Amino acid sequence: MFCAIAGETFPAVLFHQEEMELPDGGELLVTGSDAPIQGYRVGEFAWGTQFHPESDAAQVQQWLSSDPLRLPEGKTNESITTEAAEADADLIRINQALAHSFVHFLRGRP
Repeated sequence: MFCAIAGETFPAVLFHQEEMELPDGGELLVTGSDAPIQGYRVGEFAWGTQFHPESDAAQVQQWLSSDPLRLPEGKTNESITTEAAEADADLIRINQALAHSFVHFLRGRP
């Protein structure tokens, strides 16, 4: 449940069963503990994430309770819920900072 940007690790919701590939011309921006490609951009204005910057512990709990999912080896619903709950304040703070930084970047474009 961790990602890294420029070597700095941060908690992130990695809740997916598929892994994406870096598209042609893509620049890798974010790596992850559960899958290597978690964020990228192509050019200046096409950005993509595999991790879920819109999510928090409540969203993770909803996903776990809504559908039977194939969980990563060694993980249970309870262990995932606990991990997300312990990181929740950081998830919210970091995801808000990421969203604000992205908006700031876009506003600074000509």
